Amino acid sequence: MNRSFSLEAAQSLPYELRDRPGATTISKEKDMTETSRKQYRFRNMDVVLDRTTYRSSGTLAVIMNTMNEDDGYIMVTVNLSSPLQKGELAFVDTNNLSGIDSWLEENGIAEHTGVSAVSGFCTYPLMKFNI
Repeated sequence: MNRSFSLEAAQSLPYELRDRPGATTISKEKDMTETSRKQYRFRNMDVVLDRTTYRSSGTLAVIMNTMNEDDGYIMVTVNLSSPLQKGELAFVDTNNLSGIDSWLEENGIAEHTGVSAVSGFCTYPLMKFNI
C-alpha cells in the first residue's frame, strides 16, 4: 500500500522519535532556520530533509518535511534494528514511498550500497546518506 505524501497531515512524531528533548515538533530536531536548510522538489512539492535518530537503536532516521507545515511529513527511513544500520547507513522506506531510493540518488542525498533487507513482504535498500 502506497501512501500519498501530501494528503496525510502530521498527527505526531513516530513512536521511536518521541520523548526526546525538543522533539515536540520535527522542526526542533535541528538548530537551523528554514532558510538555511536545503530545499528539494519531490512530487511537485518543496521539501526539506531532517536527520535525527531512532530512540530504540540510536541509528540514523531521515524525515521529509514539506515547506508548508500543513502538509506534514513522512519518514524516509525505516528502523529494522539491523547491525548494518550505523553511522550514515539507513534502510529506505520504498514500501510507502515508491521510487524514493532513485530520487535520493538523483539528488545526491544518498547512494545505494547494494545491500537490502527483507521485513515482512517488503525489501528495503540500505543507503549511505550524505546529509
